[in-house]
Amino acid sequence: MKAIFKFGLSLMLVSICFSVFAQNSAPSKKVITNRVDSIVQIPYFTFVANQVLPVRGVSRYLTGEYTLKVTKDTVAAYLPFFGRAYTAPLNASEAGIEFISKDFEYQKKVSKKGNYEIHIVPRDIRNNYQFFLTIFKNGEATLSVSSIQREPISFYGTVK
Repeated sequence: MKAIFKFGLSLMLVSICFSVFAQNSAPSKKVITNRVDSIVQIPYFTFVANQVLPVRGVSRYLTGEYTLKVTKDTVAAYLPFFGRAYTAPLNASEAGIEFISKDFEYQKKVSKKGNYEIHIVPRDIRNNYQFFLTIFKNGEATLSVSSIQREPISFYGTVK
């Protein structure tokens, strides 16, 4: 009888330990939502692209650190481009979407579902890019990039 009692007690202690560990290891949805709210309000965040979806071709997972960084006074993009360009770049380093802008439009609104929709238009770069970023409550995001000189391209990733 004592053996069954000890086994039951140890099983209960193990399950309590696992439940406490599970609660502490993953942040709650409310914590993630509050973090997303605060980084969008400042604005000070980095979109990290994990996957690219060009208009032509198949979706690809990205292995490098491709980002769109947004602060109050700067937008910096370092993203790949796969697709058709309507005008050829003057040098090979302009093949991707890479720039730093100090003069840009930043508009945000909250959708009916509570997601953030951010529209960014850099004014001081040669290519006329428009960025449409949707940040979901769980910290995941989609980024659509359009330009007069290139086909549109989309990225999936997370926001830090």
